[in-house]
Amino acid sequence: MYRHPHHSLYALTLPVLLGYIPLGLTFGFLMVSQGIAWYIPILFSVFVYAGAAQFLAVGLIVNRVPLADVALLTFLLNLRHIFYGLSLFDFLPHGLLKRVYFIFGITDETYSLMTSTPEVNKDNALSVVAINHLYWVVGTIIGALLASSLPPIKGVEFSLSALFVILLVEQIRMNPSMKLLAMGILACVLATLIAPSYFLVLSSAIALALLIGDYVLQAGRSTNGGAA
Repeated sequence: MYRHPHHSLYALTLPVLLGYIPLGLTFGFLMVSQGIAWYIPILFSVFVYAGAAQFLAVGLIVNRVPLADVALLTFLLNLRHIFYGLSLFDFLPHGLLKRVYFIFGITDETYSLMTSTPEVNKDNALSVVAINHLYWVVGTIIGALLASSLPPIKGVEFSLSALFVILLVEQIRMNPSMKLLAMGILACVLATLIAPSYFLVLSSAIALALLIGDYVLQAGRSTNGGAA
C-alpha cells in the first residue's frame, strides 16, 4: 500500500502536535483577550514563531514596552539558538530560501526531535520544520477565533502569569541547580534596586553577565585542574 512520504513525518511529529496545539491555542486566546485584533496573533505565529518569546510579547505589547527593549529581551531569550544552529549544520537544505526558513523554524521541540530521532535526516528535516510550524499556527488560529467568539472573561490575563510560573517550576525540576536559582533571584533583586523602570532588560542583562562569569570561572578551574 502506497503511503505519502509525509505520512511517517506526521507520526514522528505527533508529540510536538500534542504540545503545540494547546500552547498555540493559549497564545492566540490570551492575545485576543487583551484587546488585540484576532489576526495579529496569527501573523505573530506565522512570521515570528518564537514560542516563549511570543507569550512574553503579550505582556510587553499590552504594557507598551519600547521596541528596543522588546528586541533586546527577545535576543537574550533566544540566544541559545546560536548553539542549535551549529549542531544542525548537517540538516541544512539546499537553496538560500529553504535555508533561511529552516533556521527561522528551529524551536526547542524541533531541535530535540531532530537530534534524538534517527528517522529525521537532511532530506526530510525541512518538512519536519514546516509541519511543526503548521501545528503552532493552527493552534493559534483556533485560540484567536475562540477568544473572538466568546464574551470577555474576567481575570483571564492572570493565566499568563500562571503559565510562566508553571514554566519556571518545570525548568527548576529539570535543572535542580540552587546556583542558577540564586543567580535568577539576585538578578531580579539588583534590577529592582537599581532601575525598576527597566526591570526586564536589566535583570536579563545581569543574569546573562552572571552566567558568563560563572562559565569563565568554571572553565578556569577546569584548566587549572587539568594543568595540575
